[in-house]
Amino acid sequence: MSGPLAGIRIIDFTHTLSGLFGAMLLADQGAEVIKVEPRQFGGKGLGARFHTRWSQGSADLRFIHLNRNKKGLCLNLKSPEGRQVFHDLAGRSDVVMDNFRPDVMRRLGIDYESLCPTNPRIICCSITAFGTTGPYANRPAADVVMQGHAGTLSMAGEPGQPINSSVPLADLSAGMLLSQGVTSALFYRERTGKGQRVEVSLLGAALCMLYYEGTHFLNSGVPPVTAGTKYRGVPLVGIFHTADGFITLMALTDDNWRSLCRVLERPDLLEDPRFDTQPKRVENLETLNEVAEEIFSTRPSAYWIEHLAEDVPCGPVNTLGQTFADPHMMGMGMVGKTTCEGQEYRIIGNPIRNSAFPEPTYASPPSMGEHTEEVLTTILGYSTEQVERLRGAEVI
Repeated sequence: MSGPLAGIRIIDFTHTLSGLFGAMLLADQGAEVIKVEPRQFGGKGLGARFHTRWSQGSADLRFIHLNRNKKGLCLNLKSPEGRQVFHDLAGRSDVVMDNFRPDVMRRLGIDYESLCPTNPRIICCSITAFGTTGPYANRPAADVVMQGHAGTLSMAGEPGQPINSSVPLADLSAGMLLSQGVTSALFYRERTGKGQRVEVSLLGAALCMLYYEGTHFLNSGVPPVTAGTKYRGVPLVGIFHTADGFITLMALTDDNWRSLCRVLERPDLLEDPRFDTQPKRVENLETLNEVAEEIFSTRPSAYWIEHLAEDVPCGPVNTLGQTFADPHMMGMGMVGKTTCEGQEYRIIGNPIRNSAFPEPTYASPPSMGEHTEEVLTTILGYSTEQVERLRGAEVI
């Protein structure tokens, strides 16, 4: 596969969304990603190989999406021979990625300290829940748990009723940060020849998303107000009712404000002493939001978007059906195709575009251990006899 990371080999020993997503981003960019799954998992493997509401027939759509462009290696890591195969592969690879609890890789003997003597250039990247130190380090966790710890859930929803995000922000942001950590470690290695450990925690990723609310609280001690459909710090930002639904709006600047008053047909608001400067609009944000919402409710969403969109950031609150029927969305190349077991599936594409390479393509996700023999013979140089012996010993 071509791409800016072509020639980089990554061992993907992740098993939940954050790690699988981060490895997927790197595979989309051309890295050779070898997904390692333990043989002892009854043939089901790791990483979304079971039935959920996101399944179609026998296919788990999450697995198809997250494991595209990867190769599959099935390996019994509880056996000494299986661990030796892993060490051999790490010796010919650039990156090892995992998202287990901090001590799992060490107990298996495949952590950075164990692999580095064989391959000093190896980069070992881990996603943990709470990091590797502190009283919570060995606790299990999930996205919603991390958002609760970080405080993001307390700021969503209505007062007195926190609400879960419809998007797993901690998981996805941790995966993106890990892929960035991998590329920066590769760049460092190009200059120094040295590998390293890279770590991202789900909690750290969730805290990272608090850049303005968290910074404000740290410096003021004032907790944010749960604001529901509107932003807490500025007026005219958020979701507003219209005659037939909702629109999103972000009218931050003085130019936005003047354009908004013109479209709302309320030039008097420009002279209103409560709103004639941005600081005053912030001071009276609740009143201003109520005035704007009352006017927005008199006409349909399409009218407001048509008249505002050229000068004021705004848009619809789409259903997914409306999103994927929008010709602009489809024209962005964000809906790709792949196959699994002979059937074609549509998937969400990679948003990164590199001028030196064509738009990304999406190879099929691997079946359980699909590329085991290929990896052992072409990458590691094992003989057919060695492969058969490992298969007979239930190592692969």
